[in-house]
Amino acid sequence: MTVPVPKEQITFKGIAEGIISGFIVLVITILAGVNFYIGVLAALGVLGVFIWLNLNRGLKLPLPSPIIGRDQELDILISRIQTGQSSAIVGVFGAERTSILAHLQGDLTRYGERANMLVFSSIDIATLPQDCNPALFWEKALNRLQKIPDLAEIYKECQDGQFKNLEPLFDKMDKLGWQLVLMIDRFHRILEYANLKQEEFVGVLRFLASSRHPSPLSLVVTLNISLVQFDRLLSFRGSSFVNFLEAVGLGTLDDTKISQLLQQHIHWLPLSTAEQQFLTNSIGGHPYLLGKAVTLLVETYQYSEQMVAKRIFLSLLSHFPSLYHRFDPLAKAKRKIQDMLEEQLESILKSWSTNTNICQAFISVVKDPTHLNNFINELKYLEQQGLVCKTGTQWQLRSRLFSDIVANKPKSELCEKLDL
Repeated sequence: MTVPVPKEQITFKGIAEGIISGFIVLVITILAGVNFYIGVLAALGVLGVFIWLNLNRGLKLPLPSPIIGRDQELDILISRIQTGQSSAIVGVFGAERTSILAHLQGDLTRYGERANMLVFSSIDIATLPQDCNPALFWEKALNRLQKIPDLAEIYKECQDGQFKNLEPLFDKMDKLGWQLVLMIDRFHRILEYANLKQEEFVGVLRFLASSRHPSPLSLVVTLNISLVQFDRLLSFRGSSFVNFLEAVGLGTLDDTKISQLLQQHIHWLPLSTAEQQFLTNSIGGHPYLLGKAVTLLVETYQYSEQMVAKRIFLSLLSHFPSLYHRFDPLAKAKRKIQDMLEEQLESILKSWSTNTNICQAFISVVKDPTHLNNFINELKYLEQQGLVCKTGTQWQLRSRLFSDIVANKPKSELCEKLDL
């Protein structure tokens, strides 16, 4: 991705600003006894700066996609939808999971010849009323099917029966080649719904999605905990609910890939080695955090570029070029990135309200490493999600800023809403 070439033309206002500012510089240099030709050069320099700014006023630097660096995961999910299989997107950043769901139902041409027979439906569990029952769930999930003429009649029969018998509907879909892609965001929140976390309802979901190959029902659910942990929290007797789902984890990328993405998206901004290291250490290998950090850099730079003339003007008058750094947009962006990461960490900790052991394990890595043997499964999950890593025998948080935040806050404040 490259920065677009500005299309705006030089305006009279831009030239006038440059001429006036250049004239002021010329007068000041003459009054100060500076050589006339040096004053002319300084004035021409200021004129050039204002013309350059005028050209760039309409320039908008490109923002990264919210699913930056997730091409491989998207390919897997698209392939499984094409073949009528179900998947679970597992990751700690809710916005990233949701963005992937939106992307999957955006451009249907990527599904090839199956595109015309796919019906996408989305449900965010967290937005359902607390007394939601299976009938209401299925009415929301299947609503789009009633608009298909071949399915309208049998849909009405299911609706009249409170969606208690869905097999005839999916049998007909299978025979006609239709496929429902049901995307369920924040599926882990089903544990908070008394009428939906029942084995009967969850069992119907599993049966409809797994009893035929390829299936006329493909589930794409998002989770903030592993499939094993989710299955354990469901506490159903007998076979596992999740054994038909393929986990697609949103883990970390290696330093080389992160560096490539960084250069790809902010090649227009020369970063020092220390600044690149700051970004790499802060995001801990997470492309989602990289995208957020790059967005903040872009927004700060675009906001600050109007200060370029002021910085150069002051430097010319004061003969202190280092004054530029007092207005450096990168320094402002660093502070914003730190604030963003603190907000992200708070959101992650709150999202673990259904499994407080994960929160305890995460915090113990920094605050109480001697008791980590009590959290073997939780540490394995945190490692898969790229939040922790093991160096020798020592566990540590991958993001240095996350580690600093946890170290500097009391445990009660970090997990104040989780009753730890």
